[in-house]
Amino acid sequence: MKAETEQNAENDKKERERIDKLNQADSLIFTTENFLKDNGDKIPADKKAPIEGALQQLKDAHKSADIAAIDSAIANLNNIMQAASQQMYQGAQGQPGADQALSGLHVVSALVAEAVCLAERVATFVHSYRCY
Repeated sequence: MKAETEQNAENDKKERERIDKLNQADSLIFTTENFLKDNGDKIPADKKAPIEGALQQLKDAHKSADIAAIDSAIANLNNIMQAASQQMYQGAQGQPGADQALSGLHVVSALVAEAVCLAERVATFVHSYRCY
């Protein structure tokens, strides 16, 4: 039984990584959609359109379950969100409602990092459970 576990370890690792990446993408899609729904009216159109485009790119990659495309789309969305939050922060200091929108951008970034960490812990637990 232990030999069988060792033989399947590499396949299990690849499958775990695939599932983790899909879960990470799903979580980022969910939090970004909620952020846009709650704060869309506070985000200037020139900053909202790139976020929506990157979100659609991530949705398409998630739907196709293409891990390389998911990685690229996640990085792209994170970069766009960070750039948008920096621009909004610089341009919106003192404007009503700006603090809430910026806070939402920071929450999305924090939730993505937390989801990745949680997915890694769950995957480690599942893998260790299978081996024993």
